[in-house]
Amino acid sequence: MIQNKIQLRQLNLYLLISVSFSMSMLLFRMLFTGSLYYVFLSWNLFLAFIPLWISSRLVKKQNRRWYHLVLAGSLWLLFLPNAPYIITDFIHLEDSRFVPHWFDLMLILTFAWNGLLFWLITMFHFNTVIENRINPKLKFLLTQFIILLSAVGVYLGRYGRFNSWDAFFEPIGIIGKVVYMIFHPVHFPGFYGMVLAVYVFLALLFGFIDKVRQTGIPELLTQNQRHELK
Repeated sequence: MIQNKIQLRQLNLYLLISVSFSMSMLLFRMLFTGSLYYVFLSWNLFLAFIPLWISSRLVKKQNRRWYHLVLAGSLWLLFLPNAPYIITDFIHLEDSRFVPHWFDLMLILTFAWNGLLFWLITMFHFNTVIENRINPKLKFLLTQFIILLSAVGVYLGRYGRFNSWDAFFEPIGIIGKVVYMIFHPVHFPGFYGMVLAVYVFLALLFGFIDKVRQTGIPELLTQNQRHELK
């Protein structure tokens, strides 16, 4: 238990340093150029943090009543696509007269990196919450479905121009547009392609990190080195 708390503190410290680095780069650019062009990255990162905050609360209090879990889980799912969404912000990358191209590239990359970290951690929170409630096969299928919904949400956010709160104000509009996209792919040629690409990317990322977490790559590497020495 003590070891877990130490590891959790180390993880939180790492996240804090990583986010601070991103915000420092953004602040430096704002002060150096006098431009607020990339300030939207801070807002996107805040939105990406919301599902992580929700899932962390659920992990700490898993004995809540089922309707509490359903309500919190629905809000979590609603905001979840905001975390991987930041990878699409590379679309805003352009040449600047005031800062090197590589600086803006690294600026967006660090924010996208933090968004993916938030997404990975909150997905592991989700798996922890449902682990003792459903069987492993159903858990895997549900996890893949959540990843697919994340990919759909990324597309709707980037090209559908929907926000998470639109689900409260325009739920019919969102559902109608998604249904129309599904049954009229000719009018939205990028829908299936981008959703598939984002889904595969996120599924591979989550699957790889999950295997590292379960098998312990450092231990396997150490065992292989010992075997080679023999």
